[in-house]
Amino acid sequence: MRNVLWASVVLICSAGCSLTMLSLGQANPRPNVDIEESSRSVALELAESIQDDFEVPGQQGIVTLRVQDWRKTLEVGFKNGFSNSFDLDSGKSEMKVQIKSADFVLVPSAVRADGRVVAMSAQVRYQARLLDGEGKVVRRSARTVSSKGITSDGGDLEVTAASAVESMYEAIAADFFSSR
Repeated sequence: MRNVLWASVVLICSAGCSLTMLSLGQANPRPNVDIEESSRSVALELAESIQDDFEVPGQQGIVTLRVQDWRKTLEVGFKNGFSNSFDLDSGKSEMKVQIKSADFVLVPSAVRADGRVVAMSAQVRYQARLLDGEGKVVRRSARTVSSKGITSDGGDLEVTAASAVESMYEAIAADFFSSR
């Protein structure tokens, strides 16, 4: 069963170990969302272009990242963030949070003098829309958000990834449901 957070670091050893790939599985984001309770129903719609399993090529001194269950991570984050405020289980939703894109990447947070990355943070670059019951766009939200913490060895990568997804849903909640 995959409802357990996990991340693993694949090491290849030859005359010393070197990090060659990071792997991230389903995370359990818990966004800090405080929206007035409503009897309205809201559904999540993830664009088909958002892949569940993919690789992020190595860049900026960070090795390749293999991501699995990304869509499930986004679904869990939505449920954890919005279930206290809205009915998420309704058949015909009055509103829909449509995630058009949610691209995950790791970025260097600390680099040694020799250029070796020693800490990473996570970012999600997203575009989202709030749709009414007829499918009309009511509000939009798009930005790049960062995790609140960092990982130094990839061992707590799922926590860092969850934090970036939390930041995404916190921004979406502010953009879509705050009183302006």
